[in-house]
Amino acid sequence: NEKTMSPALLKFGIRRKMTQLGNQLRISNENIESAFQLFIFSVQNKLKSNKSLQSLSISCLYAVCRKEKTPHLLVDFSDISQTRSSKIGVEFLKFLKITRLPLPVIDPSVYIHRFVSKLDLGEKTVPITMSALRLIARMKRNWISTGRKPTGLCGAAIILSTRIHGIKKNQREICNVVRIGIQALRYRLFEIEKTSIKRLNIEKLEKGGGEDGRKESLLDVDLDEEINTMIK
Repeated sequence: NEKTMSPALLKFGIRRKMTQLGNQLRISNENIESAFQLFIFSVQNKLKSNKSLQSLSISCLYAVCRKEKTPHLLVDFSDISQTRSSKIGVEFLKFLKITRLPLPVIDPSVYIHRFVSKLDLGEKTVPITMSALRLIARMKRNWISTGRKPTGLCGAAIILSTRIHGIKKNQREICNVVRIGIQALRYRLFEIEKTSIKRLNIEKLEKGGGEDGRKESLLDVDLDEEINTMIK
């Protein structure tokens, strides 16, 4: 229980959880340590507000990943921590507002919930949102997102997700929601056609993780190589 643990024991437990989570996502030890120091700073400055310490620690890890431009997305943290991506996203944005951290890289996942909510999908809203988030993660691992505008990636992920779930939405409607041109959307879809993403069905997609559908296979992604590609 967070309220009954001594400060020293609580810090040790949080550090251990952050290290475990970071190792699962192949976040460097240096970045994990930076995230932990950011967590300590947040607690000392009473930035915890109504969040649980675990949610705050995830926000700190995610913030460092954004700052260091690593290819980790919200859905990766959601898969590993078993925390809803929408909850992580909302708390992360609140965390940014309070700390005023300058983060140069925008994760397309942050926009997905807002865009999907405008499509009036009813009971399909949550599953289509999650599928779109997982598609964004697949694009990241196929390097499709490198150098691309977040809105174009969101549009492609959303229209593919609606198709996978049997919902008919035309390209023009998606373009209006995410505010991109139809040619930009079609080009993103053309790029995806050349990857293994086009062979995904709901079952494969919802398992999360890497190409074999296992969360553990996130460990198999050569993040160092992808980061170098992003920098070039």
